[in-house]
Amino acid sequence: MRVRGFGELEAVIMERVWDYGPEASMTVREIFEELAAERQIAYTTVMSTMDNLHTKGWLARERATVGPIATGQHCRASSTRHG
Repeated sequence: MRVRGFGELEAVIMERVWDYGPEASMTVREIFEELAAERQIAYTTVMSTMDNLHTKGWLARERATVGPIATGQHCRASSTRHG
């Protein structure tokens, strides 16, 4: 699924984040493991894409002992207004 203003992988990651809900936090590892079960993908690809989404303001990031944690900064509906 392609969401306006996002690349293909960005859209997939944001859909996962939005599906978990606005208060949920997900690690890069959690997103990676879900995607790796469906396709061949490198952890660093997921990490770089999530970093790009953070830079664009779509994900918040906090440091944790096991790795970065991401939460959605904008709701799904706002993705149709950005881009």
